[in-house]
Amino acid sequence: MECRTLEITSIWAKDLKDVHIFSKMEAYVVVMVANDPSSMQKTPVDKLGGTSPHWICSIKFTINEDASRQNRLALHFQLKSNGVFGAVKDIGEVYVPIKDLFNGEDFDEGGEKIAESFDVENPSGKAKGTLSFTYKIGEQFVVENMKKTAEPLPHRQFMSWKKKYNNLVLACGPGPRPLDRKFSVCGPEIL
Repeated sequence: MECRTLEITSIWAKDLKDVHIFSKMEAYVVVMVANDPSSMQKTPVDKLGGTSPHWICSIKFTINEDASRQNRLALHFQLKSNGVFGAVKDIGEVYVPIKDLFNGEDFDEGGEKIAESFDVENPSGKAKGTLSFTYKIGEQFVVENMKKTAEPLPHRQFMSWKKKYNNLVLACGPGPRPLDRKFSVCGPEIL
């Protein structure tokens, strides 16, 4: 099965809803291929950005190229903030069809592209703030014996999005990972 690596190199947001009343937001992003929890990766916490955070990181996914061409894959960005006493508050989320990222031709000299701004939908369903990111697409390679599954997004979430993109499949899985490193946050941590 033909695949490509999709690497997100930086993420930033503007004018997010402030989910903390008495303290500054400590925001981070959980990114995954929609409906594939095994691909979940997390950015470091931005303690200074408040409602306009920025993360420089390296988040890699291996993407099934056939599924992306058929518009059955999407990136799911979940923006969260650390609260008082370890509580985590949801700021909002964004779905980005991967097909739209692969179709672009506006790459700079280093092969990096800036995605357009996407509205952040907060937990109440209203749009508040925008999210943007830069990404790179790697060369095509072949993965044998890849498992294919098709599962739609949960019915209760993003009904208008689901109507348009209801044939989601799991990606090939997370990007290549060396055996001696752990990727629980952006970038490698030596074990």
